[in-house]
Amino acid sequence: EYDADSPFDAALDLSQGTPRFYIMKLPHRGDSFDRITYHANVTQCLASTGVDARPWFIGVAAPTFTTAAGPDLERDVTVLRVPPGVILKMDKGTWHAGPLFEGDHASFFNLELHNTNVVDHNTFVYACEGGSGRRCVIRDLSM
Repeated sequence: EYDADSPFDAALDLSQGTPRFYIMKLPHRGDSFDRITYHANVTQCLASTGVDARPWFIGVAAPTFTTAAGPDLERDVTVLRVPPGVILKMDKGTWHAGPLFEGDHASFFNLELHNTNVVDHNTFVYACEGGSGRRCVIRDLSM
């Protein structure tokens, strides 16, 4: 039975602008990431879709609402394997990196605000001394 007040309800906040629901066809980006992003003003929903729907991976971490320091790759970032047909809802401020997937390309439903990636794209780039970046590597994307 549906209960709108359930703590398990995926409550969305799209109140800060015009919602945008679209399909992204993304090229393969490899099996690692060296940066992580959050959106402070909107919740976001993401799901693999279409005939090429497949499991995908995303690194996530709890909100901090600052880019002065990113979440620690080993301590704070959790990599999730999301099966096809499952919608991932991220709260405001959720750090995220991905989606990562196996294959040449994949399609995703995305629900956010129409200008999220222009006005609310807060990114932290992992770097090491000497200029080489730290990366979180997902060793086996075929899991």
